[in-house]
Amino acid sequence: MTAWLFLFGGLLSLTGVAYAYSLRKMPGALPLFALFALTGLIMFASGREAALVGLEDKLLWRNIQQIGYLYAPLALLWLALTYTREGSRLSRQTLALTLAIPTAGLILVYTDPLHHLMRTKVFLDEAGMLVAQRTILNQAIYGFTLLVSLVGLFVLVRSVFYTRGVQRRQLLYLIAGMCVPSMIALLRSTGVIDLRGYASSIGITYLPGLVIIGWGMFRYHLFDSVPFPRNRLFDMMSEGILVLDGEGRLQDLNGAARRMLRVDGDEWQGRYISDTPLPSERWLAAHRDRVEIASFDFALGEGEDERQFTAKIRPILHRNRALLGSLSVLTDRTEERRRELALRRAAVTDGLTGIYNRSGFIAELTCVLETARERGTPLSLLVLDIDSFKSVNDRFGHLTGDRTIRAFADSVRTTTGELGPFGRIGGEEFALALPGLSAGEAFECAERIRRGIVGTVIADGHGGTFGITASIGAATLRPDDRTFESLYSRADAGLYEAKRLGRNATREGVPSTLHA
Repeated sequence: MTAWLFLFGGLLSLTGVAYAYSLRKMPGALPLFALFALTGLIMFASGREAALVGLEDKLLWRNIQQIGYLYAPLALLWLALTYTREGSRLSRQTLALTLAIPTAGLILVYTDPLHHLMRTKVFLDEAGMLVAQRTILNQAIYGFTLLVSLVGLFVLVRSVFYTRGVQRRQLLYLIAGMCVPSMIALLRSTGVIDLRGYASSIGITYLPGLVIIGWGMFRYHLFDSVPFPRNRLFDMMSEGILVLDGEGRLQDLNGAARRMLRVDGDEWQGRYISDTPLPSERWLAAHRDRVEIASFDFALGEGEDERQFTAKIRPILHRNRALLGSLSVLTDRTEERRRELALRRAAVTDGLTGIYNRSGFIAELTCVLETARERGTPLSLLVLDIDSFKSVNDRFGHLTGDRTIRAFADSVRTTTGELGPFGRIGGEEFALALPGLSAGEAFECAERIRRGIVGTVIADGHGGTFGITASIGAATLRPDDRTFESLYSRADAGLYEAKRLGRNATREGVPSTLHA
């Protein structure tokens, strides 16, 4: 029975060698090849030991087994380091020591008849089994190889936390395949279990691990992909990745998605998407409609904390069109939207004063005019001009002229607050829309503005100060005003009337109805 077990193990090892060779271009294939070759050597040598009867013949094949027994742990460590991309962390000195101790042990095994440093006695027991009594040095060397196996096992166990799904199951099979031989060797060396009833305890030690790894090769195609770079790439991507199952539960989020959505750890993992702040109806609609790619924009947060995102959802379908889930890519558009908003604001904002420029004001005036017409509410318009502004530029220069324009705009805004859109139409001319204000109320507002401007004091840039005044024209929306031009034209006419009558005054547009 034992011989058949070793034959099975040997055939399994040969299958593993062929499998590793077929994947020779994949990371980890070379150490896997070495591992299967060494375990195959153990199995065939164990089988030969079991089949022979003489002491010298059995000892010959027992010594051959030591090649695999001493170097297989190194292959396991090599495999773990290659598979997890951790090999670069080992120094050359550490690698040399790791290789030197098993090599010294193998030399001592083959020269043992000369010095007996590895075995105190070798004999056949009553059942014809080979018994080798081990020295302390022997136990120390093989204890070192066990430690090497445990280090490789630790590397793989630590890496479980960086894998998911099928890759994690692949890794667990590999861990189990490494763990079982290591545990058997540990229990055997401490005397907890006794394998002396078998023709070769070495072969029995490795056989269960071979079976587990062989099943993992068959079931999960071990090494047929490179899981660690893929998972690290998953977490390194700048786009957020969300994986949902067919029932709308979040199965995975990468690091970028957690940062974007401000999720701590696995807080959302396993939740239904409807239990999150995300617009779940969009995701569920994509699941229901199963379009190739569903794309939409959404926002989270409010005010200054609002964040803008674009989501692209790709359903994952089985070959029978059954929904397995979806893969979503999130792109944070917050900064992009802020830049766009800043550009739009710049396009309608006067760079000197920060209020609307001509085009921005006209757009706002058109909107409030349409609203007033729809609701039947009053709307008035003021057109303002700084008196004798050319003389300010001529006397004090354009820098002082710019300060004058800013001071004028600040004075108007201080007086009116947020009554309505306020813009610089050009040069020293401004306009203020007053939604909800009747003709009389608009006239009173214009007078408050004019008096506030009279009290404005401006530095002339040469140690002195000067004051300014303003002329204001006003008009109120009439039923026959179809566009802003007619309203603006009447207010502008009032402005020129104020200028003609001596400046620093408010006048209504024609016909004269403003302060009736």
